[in-house]
Amino acid sequence: MLKSRKKFISIVAVLFTLCTFLSFLSVNAKTNSKPMLTFITKPKSEYKTGEKVTFQVKSPNYNWKVQYRVILLNLSTKTQTELYPNMKNYGYYNIKSSQKGTSPFTVSFTLKEEGIYKISVFVKRANVKVSYDSYVATDTFVVGPVKILKIGAVLSDGTNITAQKSQNENFYYLDLSSLKSGIGIKTYITTDKNCTLSYLDYKFNIKANTKKLFSPEDFGKKDNPPEGVSIDTLKDMADKNGYIVDSINIIKGALVQKINLKIKVK
Repeated sequence: MLKSRKKFISIVAVLFTLCTFLSFLSVNAKTNSKPMLTFITKPKSEYKTGEKVTFQVKSPNYNWKVQYRVILLNLSTKTQTELYPNMKNYGYYNIKSSQKGTSPFTVSFTLKEEGIYKISVFVKRANVKVSYDSYVATDTFVVGPVKILKIGAVLSDGTNITAQKSQNENFYYLDLSSLKSGIGIKTYITTDKNCTLSYLDYKFNIKANTKKLFSPEDFGKKDNPPEGVSIDTLKDMADKNGYIVDSINIIKGALVQKINLKIKVK
């Protein structure tokens, strides 16, 4: 009887030690490992004013509870906004939405102000006093963009050529390589909103849905023929691959959009 009792006590002691050790390992692993944040989905590149921005993140390596902080950066106005301003006493971390790091966390809000934005999402272990354990930042995206309806060229023989927007690059392509010597060229642009076009030190007001035509004189240039800069002049300006690469800025309030142009002239 005594031997059985001693054996039982020994088994209980071993089990208790084992549980304590495993508990220590669990706590130690939880303390030493840190959540590594990744995107599940990302924001779109463009939003209408008032449209909801929604995307998801998670920390697939961390199975314990975490907390999130989200900062919205308006690059147009150079201002930043906390998504959870009422959580200032907690470092702006949303303590009401603590969840496992492996579970998807949804960031969702509406932006009513036009601009170019970027969002940073921070994660930290729940109830651990650190600034953050890891973070991710979105690509820039535009809210309320000025849409380019058409960009192109009008030739001195009356021909109109429309530039094509690249699907994979932020460029508008215009192919003038087949033009004969002496052909004059003017350029045009049409936008969906009233805005200002800025190029070098020149600025031009553009009315929505109205074709704005530019001649060489608008930029202080003179060339023959008088109907526009000739293809010959453009060929002299081309790079070794036969392209002229340039850009313009479209401005509406604090929103500045860069439009890249790639013109093949030879």
